[in-house]
Amino acid sequence: MPLNFIKQVLDRLARGAKVETLTWCLPQIVDRGKVSGASLALDHNGRGLMLWENQGELRLMSVRPSDGVAIANFPVGPGGAPVVVISDKGLGITLWIETDESSSRILGSPFTVTSPNLLPVTIYRGEGQVQHLQAAIDRRGSALVVWCVERSGSWEVMAQSYDARKAAWDETPVRLGGSQEHALIPRLAMNWRGRAMVAWEVQDASFEGFVVSHYWTSERIWSDSPVPGVAQLGHELEITMDGHGDALAVWVARPHGQPVR
Repeated sequence: MPLNFIKQVLDRLARGAKVETLTWCLPQIVDRGKVSGASLALDHNGRGLMLWENQGELRLMSVRPSDGVAIANFPVGPGGAPVVVISDKGLGITLWIETDESSSRILGSPFTVTSPNLLPVTIYRGEGQVQHLQAAIDRRGSALVVWCVERSGSWEVMAQSYDARKAAWDETPVRLGGSQEHALIPRLAMNWRGRAMVAWEVQDASFEGFVVSHYWTSERIWSDSPVPGVAQLGHELEITMDGHGDALAVWVARPHGQPVR
């Protein structure tokens, strides 16, 4: 290595590197009232969409942090618990829940960040209450949706998929595993290739711990039945997956008669 290059590097270190100052813009009020359940996502170019609930009605707003937050928002319709996911290329899916005293339905709509016009369709309708609605999207804009439905003290994990190439949802959702008599909190992980898995906790005569259901992108099918993951009860489970399909899970363990760890 040339000595003059080494000298230049040492001189720069001696003078000290210039540190870039990162600052947040001032906050802006985008809505007022009984506001809750805001969800937003951005694409690779910093374009995005935000959806939230205000007194049982959904509101929509396009966002681009580099240009500041827009102040115009638009009504979508009745609903709550919105979810927004966007691919790097600006293809997105948004979801929300409508409920009454005895039944629920999930509505979903694909969109693009350049033209975020929502045309929702019902992807699930049934008795009971929908909980823990979540979604993930791959690089092509295809998406997976997972939720839990509770009916009279019985819980089930459900899944639904959207195929961006066909611009269509599957005809019916898939039930992942059997019913459980305790609350279920499924966790979805998906990589940019579309490979995915869902994990949740079960307690029955055959197994106590976390089970996993895998999704094969090419066949667009789930595991015939969940496979045992970790034989340990816990809560606050989170999972993530890299581009190769390798996954990492973290949770808070609760051994019988011992403090959580």
